[in-house]
Amino acid sequence: MRWSQKVKQRDGKCAICQTPKNLTAHHLYSKSRYPMFSEDLNNGITLCQKHHQEFHDQCGNQAGFGFAKWLLNQQRVSRSHKDKVFQRVCELQEKLEELQRKRWNHNKSSSFSQTKKRFVLLQTSVSENEFDTFQSLCQALSLTPQQALHRLVHDEGQAWLKKEKVRETLLSLA
Repeated sequence: MRWSQKVKQRDGKCAICQTPKNLTAHHLYSKSRYPMFSEDLNNGITLCQKHHQEFHDQCGNQAGFGFAKWLLNQQRVSRSHKDKVFQRVCELQEKLEELQRKRWNHNKSSSFSQTKKRFVLLQTSVSENEFDTFQSLCQALSLTPQQALHRLVHDEGQAWLKKEKVRETLLSLA
């Protein structure tokens, strides 16, 4: 059985609208950019064709946390399902970081090469001074920049989940 069939069989319906029709398996981390996850079932989620297209129209090919952030904004998705997907994304991100550490021969230096630095500066609105400050903070905390960014996104997601729980509690009391 192919990966997409296994994902669709596991989920059985669209994660957004719950329809069992016109289903497609979506990679949380794209198979072309992250081939090591291409057959990992935790890297898949089932969407109907409409919502799969909607995600790509709104977010392009954002991986992992890009999908999780999009999912957090979907009103029809239960909080528990959002939590499960967010947990899967975090687990995949941890696997990715572990693979990167192994590939870099356990080099825990957080310094970026000039090529990587130029790429980040071109792809973001971060100034060179802001980037250097961020890199210095990473070194002081003994974190790679990837680990620091992962923690920031994870903390943002956890804060959102807590805010949602408070909101749901207040709504149930009203």
